Amino acid sequence: MSLGVLGACSVLASEMPRTAAWLIAAAAMVYAALLSDRHLRLGRVPVVWNGRLGTATIDGVATGEASLQWRGPIAFLHWRDGARRRRCLAFWPDALDRKARRELRLAAGPTAASRTGPSMAP
Repeated sequence: MSLGVLGACSVLASEMPRTAAWLIAAAAMVYAALLSDRHLRLGRVPVVWNGRLGTATIDGVATGEASLQWRGPIAFLHWRDGARRRRCLAFWPDALDRKARRELRLAAGPTAASRTGPSMAP
């Protein structure tokens, strides 16, 4: 919700014509409220991760092709659901305490330093 407020403030602070700025600011606030409501209704999703096999059980459903990526303190779990659609869960630092983040890193197993091969010819 706070990003919606900041987005609305930044549009109002720009040199955009006032009528357009107020319309865009109102749209940003409505969109932020809708997203906040949707995420609050989702609740907690139980995840059982087996990094060595690359599988995960998410909300009681076994998935395949699961991968975990770390971007700083944020963890992203990507997988394909039953309809073969790509899905993603983001674990922010406030969702996982220090112990849970360490447990998740250990469960994920060793990761390669690079996904692709060498960038230069031999």
